[in-house]
Amino acid sequence: FKAKPFYDVPARPGDQHAGATALTLDNEGNVYATYPGRLVVIDEKGNNVGSISLNGAEVPTAVEIGDDGYLYVSTASSLLRVRVRVGPAKIGTDMVIPPKKESRSNVA
Repeated sequence: FKAKPFYDVPARPGDQHAGATALTLDNEGNVYATYPGRLVVIDEKGNNVGSISLNGAEVPTAVEIGDDGYLYVSTASSLLRVRVRVGPAKIGTDMVIPPKKESRSNVA
């Protein structure tokens, strides 16, 4: 198995971190990747379809698209939100959470 790059974002002058710090997906198949000071939107073919500038050179720590129509980005010092026209990716799972077992003290 040999992986090939899906998308390569060159570091900008002054970037302390060159790689993506967080990722999320939308319901149209786009990937949102955070980089210092910005968020890059990449389509399912690996094409850059846009970017969102963040506050200065802050390094994002997490990104998520909410059901409320906002994209949320956290940094070490703030929580940012931007209105978006997409929703979060709906990824199914086959994970089953077992029911809670009764404690012995509740059993007569």
